[in-house]
Parts: sequence; structure tokens; C-alpha cells
Amino acid sequence: VLINSTKSLIGHTLGASGAIETMVTALSIHHKTTHVCRNLDHPMKDLNFVTKVDAYPIRTGLSQSFGFGGHNAVLILREYE
Repeated sequence: VLINSTKSLIGHTLGASGAIETMVTALSIHHKTTHVCRNLDHPMKDLNFVTKVDAYPIRTGLSQSFGFGGHNAVLILREYE
């Protein structure tokens, strides 16, 4: 399982966060690559944070958005067959 964060690249986009995360997840699945986690100086050793751009066999992605006041959403996207 690969872990990355779009917020570390573009900052907090408030209401657009969910749409941007969904788009980035779909593009990662389509192009079989993902972006790195910027500003991650001390990652936990047991977690697989993306530290370099590379080709990955991505077929499914999970996008989580957690907002103020309990406005939360999780989307699971899968490659179209």
C-alpha cells in the first residue's frame, strides 16, 4: 500500500480538496505513477510513504477527505476493465 499526500504539494484548498484528491487519484491510476510526499522528514518505518516518483502497478486508489464540523468523505476508485 502506497501512502502520499496532495496537501503537501498544493496547500489547503478548502472546498476544492475532495475534487482535487479525486482527480489526482484517478490520474495516478491512469498513468500508473504517483507523486511524492513533500516535506516528509521522518517517516514511520512501517509505512510505505512515496519518496520518489516511479512507475507503480496501481489499479485501485483510496481518497480520504476530512473537513471541519464532521464533513468527511472517502472514495475508492478502481481502474476500468
